[in-house]
Amino acid sequence: MRCRAEIRSGNPYRPMPKPIYPGNEQWRSLSQVNTVDIGIRKRYSLEVLLAIYQFHRAGHNENLIASSTGIPVTTIRKMLEHKTQNQRKAWQLAHQLRIPSKRDIINRLIREV
Repeated sequence: MRCRAEIRSGNPYRPMPKPIYPGNEQWRSLSQVNTVDIGIRKRYSLEVLLAIYQFHRAGHNENLIASSTGIPVTTIRKMLEHKTQNQRKAWQLAHQLRIPSKRDIINRLIREV
């Protein structure tokens, strides 16, 4: 359709510019959260496991990870043993990727909740 219009008029197609909303600063201030409440679950997703292992690689201890994620300390200790296949996969992935900042990890976990 665009090709026909371009041939007829001789002008290339230019999409309309997207509007810039003034409320964007409001959303940036909401992403300054330091904790997320994941809580107790039967199974934790690969994304949650990856975030926990990245916290661990960044030098956070079990208690700090537990307070940041809302997961009990005993569960964090079990996860850090990485005995299951899913946990080993997340552990290897955490060691392959760079260590993100705490804010980046928390923002990814907020999408998970």
